[in-house]
Amino acid sequence: MNDPIEDRVIRIIARRAGIDAATVVPTATLQTLGVASFHGIEMTFEIEDDFDINVPVGACDLTVGTVEDMVRAVREALAPSSKTRSSP
Repeated sequence: MNDPIEDRVIRIIARRAGIDAATVVPTATLQTLGVASFHGIEMTFEIEDDFDINVPVGACDLTVGTVEDMVRAVREALAPSSKTRSSP
């Protein structure tokens, strides 16, 4: 079964890292995928724009965060309880 959220995050990571999406596995860190810190920041912004969310600080940590952590952070940010209500 394909996970559309994971697939979108992986495509963004692969595009920013300049690698084949098939090589992006859930246990990989951005550092092991060869993502430079500047590209990691751009990647975070792209994920936020693509999903219309705010990624929590540290969710895209280059050295310890994994792809799976990033997907989890996106899911949490998309959860209805994490959305703020607009004022009347």
